[in-house]
Amino acid sequence: MRLNAMIHTALGALFKAASTKPPKYPILTVLDDFVAIGKLKDLANYVNIGRGIGLWTVVTTQYVSQLKADEEKALQDAFSTVIAYSASGETAEWLAKRI
Repeated sequence: MRLNAMIHTALGALFKAASTKPPKYPILTVLDDFVAIGKLKDLANYVNIGRGIGLWTVVTTQYVSQLKADEEKALQDAFSTVIAYSASGETAEWLAKRI
């Protein structure tokens, strides 16, 4: 849980700074193995609003099934690009529906 709190605090600080004074160059945030971090409150809002103020976000997960239904829907709505390698099973079905 500490990692979750640290990441939430860092994203909040980035968001506050960028919304006060947008960065000259985009800032990329990468959340690797996202499900191991735990649920991040308002991640979809951070992604949607952050995109407009120079904050770019990449979220990775091994399987779509690792996401809870509410997270999957919120993230699917927030991200316009999906990159997949060697998808199979439930993830392949999810990608086929998305395309």
